[in-house]
Amino acid sequence: PHSLDWRARSELAVFEGSQCVFAQGLFMNARRKILLLTGGRGFIGRAALHEIVKTQYFSEIHAVRSASPGALPPFNSVIWHSTNLLESGRGEDLVQAIKPTHCLHGSWETSHGAFWTAAVNHAWVQASTALAEAFGRMKGVRFLSLGSVAEYDWSTHRMIDRKSVV
Repeated sequence: PHSLDWRARSELAVFEGSQCVFAQGLFMNARRKILLLTGGRGFIGRAALHEIVKTQYFSEIHAVRSASPGALPPFNSVIWHSTNLLESGRGEDLVQAIKPTHCLHGSWETSHGAFWTAAVNHAWVQASTALAEAFGRMKGVRFLSLGSVAEYDWSTHRMIDRKSVV
């Protein structure tokens, strides 16, 4: 409704006629906070989403779900995206479209009994790396990737790949 951009409005009073108004949800010297949550229907993602929505910290919350059928957690304030992050370019396209300031990445293989050694784990490492790199190129503020303990070599108690971005 106003011609000033976000940065200007956060630092200047906005006038409508002779009345000074302040837009709700604007933070001094801060940009809008937009969250991208992957794995929003999963065990951890669903619980995290519930707590995140309660905080009202983010001006937008985008959650990714797999294309498989199933009920979505009941949050009217969440924008759902149905996509397969393992398909090349899907994560990058999502980051480009949403331009999130924050990302909570919780998508991975969770099939009981198979997740430790599933062949798809290598594809998840590639997809997760591509998502994190796209987020960095978009100048995101914070990227948090959830994981299992499968990335550790239990004989040394060290991460298997110390140079990985995920």
